[in-house]
Amino acid sequence: MSIHDDGTKVERQGGRRRARGGAHRRVKPSTSHSPLTRKVGGGALLVLSMFAVWFGYESVVTVTNAMAARDSVDQIKTSLLGGNADELNASIESAAHSVARSHAAANSLPWRMVAAVPVVGSPFRSVQGIIDVVDGLVSDVLVPASKTGAVLSAGGSDSGGHNLNLAAFADAVPALAQAKEASAGLAVEAADIPSTFFSPVDGIRTQLVEQTTQLTGWLDTGYSAAQILPSMLGAEGPRNYFVAFQTNAEARGTGGLMGGSAIVRAENGQISVEKPESNLELELKYDPIDLGPEFEKMYGGDLASTTNWQNANFSPNFPYAAQIWRSIWAQHSGLTVDGVIATDPVALSYILSAVGPIQMPDGEIIDESNVVEITLNQAYFRFGEDQYARKDYLQDIAKSVIEKINSRSGSMKDLFKAISRAVSEQRISVWSANPAEQEFIAGTAVAHTVPGDSAPYANVIVNNGAGGKMDYYLARSIAYRADSCEGERRNSTVDVQLTNTAPMRDDYPSYLVGRRTEVTQYPGPPGTNRSVVSLFATEGAELSQVTINGAPSFAIMTKELGHPVFTVQVLTEPGKSADIQFQMTEPTASGEARVPIQPLVIPAHVEVDVPTC
Repeated sequence: MSIHDDGTKVERQGGRRRARGGAHRRVKPSTSHSPLTRKVGGGALLVLSMFAVWFGYESVVTVTNAMAARDSVDQIKTSLLGGNADELNASIESAAHSVARSHAAANSLPWRMVAAVPVVGSPFRSVQGIIDVVDGLVSDVLVPASKTGAVLSAGGSDSGGHNLNLAAFADAVPALAQAKEASAGLAVEAADIPSTFFSPVDGIRTQLVEQTTQLTGWLDTGYSAAQILPSMLGAEGPRNYFVAFQTNAEARGTGGLMGGSAIVRAENGQISVEKPESNLELELKYDPIDLGPEFEKMYGGDLASTTNWQNANFSPNFPYAAQIWRSIWAQHSGLTVDGVIATDPVALSYILSAVGPIQMPDGEIIDESNVVEITLNQAYFRFGEDQYARKDYLQDIAKSVIEKINSRSGSMKDLFKAISRAVSEQRISVWSANPAEQEFIAGTAVAHTVPGDSAPYANVIVNNGAGGKMDYYLARSIAYRADSCEGERRNSTVDVQLTNTAPMRDDYPSYLVGRRTEVTQYPGPPGTNRSVVSLFATEGAELSQVTINGAPSFAIMTKELGHPVFTVQVLTEPGKSADIQFQMTEPTASGEARVPIQPLVIPAHVEVDVPTC
């Protein structure tokens, strides 16, 4: 103990001083540090800063290359479909490089340290899972699939037409089997990657799940196609296919009225298009075929769909139309075809974008920008009441397009893209008379069948009731909504808005506006359209009420392929709309809701708000 000059006694205890007696004095702690302390603190800060910079760099490298590798998967698929070996190899090399960079960065010390931290490290662990899946896609799926490039590219042919190497299909089967099996496993792995609190990583994960699912479906289709297409393309003898060119300015269930036709011939992979013919060559009545009592009840009677080519495709189930057209063509020409294909001018516009424009004898240029307007609308104004001249003009266009396709103009890659786009929009339909081939087709995007299952379903079909071509102007908006999954049944609605975008004018040609016969007469100014609207609903659905422009209306109730069908008729004047609402109760069925889109001229706007149960 010591005594200060002011008399205060101070005790020392463990190096600390405590004042006793006298006045208390509080000493402010010193804020100064020793030089050693400052050096240690500065060094730690420097290390942390370097770690942060290093980690940030590795994070950018990892994510950037993971996204680049993921994007390369689509590029590889595009190159594969195009049959471009050099482009394909470059795409695979680029993807492999991106995957290697991602792997290296994601296995670096800072990345692994942060990934090991609970909760905080979840996005980093998910990125590692994403990289593993992308690596598998490149090495186990796309590299084996790249060996099948010959299947998807066309070889040259000096004799015109398109020649496919059918032997390559058989050679591709083992590689496609390996690729589709690996892809299916990786699709499961992608779906099992846990979601995180970091939305950018979740976005990449979601896109990868979609990508692997789509790729698996594509490979599965390719695997089946490699087994079935050689016979369809004439490996075992010549094949003939009837092609119906649908005029979707006059709506029908599969798209539009058959405006013309042609024959596609395939023999040992050599494909050509021949015999274009106008529908004026056909009679209006042929011997019927039996498609069952249900079909007869819906489409027999006055429609006489199995005998009259004009009404052959009122049903959206393409196999029905295909069998009727096959029967009619056999009676008309004596040729029984092996299958039927249908397409439309919108698909033709996509094909012209690939093969290039055509030039008519008078110098007129027809290309992807004007072929739809010319064939479905302007030709009626140009030729007025002279339908024979109009048909000859449209046949000249068809012949020129066929010659262009047979000449192998343009790249196969562009042509494949054009056809793929048309298929995705349901503008190309295919049916085979061979049961084994049709079984394969039924599971693809070109089948256009009404499904025979109980999943939620709303297929809105418009058939023209005017005998005209005013559906060129028809815009559609479709909304399918249903309540929650609670209970065995739930309420649902399908709202349909039809808008007639035609201008008000008095000089419409009669072949365009229709109403030329007694059964197609109805009120309204020129350009008024009549639509027969049918809703193919979920199996077991019951109609509570249908309204047109808010007023209760009457619906005809029938059934097709297990689906209840509710049908009404509506008139729409030029520039006006009609609102139709189907109010129903339906089974709370499992599966994702499906809303097929009838391929008309103007694309439909669709909204779906149906919980997946």
